[in-house]
Amino acid sequence: MKNIILLIAVTASMMSCDKTSNKEVIHAEEQLNDAQQQLNDATRDKNSAVKAKATAEWQYFIMESDSTIAERSEDIRILDSVRLKMNANERQKMNANYNQAKSEILKLRVKLKEKSDAFEQDLEKFDDQAVKENEIFRRNFRNDMERLDKSVDQLFQSYNNR
Repeated sequence: MKNIILLIAVTASMMSCDKTSNKEVIHAEEQLNDAQQQLNDATRDKNSAVKAKATAEWQYFIMESDSTIAERSEDIRILDSVRLKMNANERQKMNANYNQAKSEILKLRVKLKEKSDAFEQDLEKFDDQAVKENEIFRRNFRNDMERLDKSVDQLFQSYNNR
């Protein structure tokens, strides 16, 4: 009889431990699911913030670049009016650099427009790679603008030194 009572006590104890373990497992799984959801929300919030920052930076870059291109276009327009007043020999000396600068401005406008359109499309699948590509484009575009600036400055210097 003692053995039967002991067996019943041990069995009851094991059953209550099993219920406690199951409750702990279920609770742990719920906590894990909550943590996963919080991580997903944080990742989504981070991606939204990165996207918003990149968009703001891109819009600033576009405004800055458009402004610089407009300034250089005005410089070329001024040079054109000055060039028309030059004698044929002086004009011929300036033509190659002048035409190259005009062509470069047009190329930069097209390049900026194409990348701007691509940026708008890339916003749909925006990721870290897109951020890096935009940084590289901005760096390269600024280098192109600096070369154009030097070219236009040289045109003005050649006019002033004649």
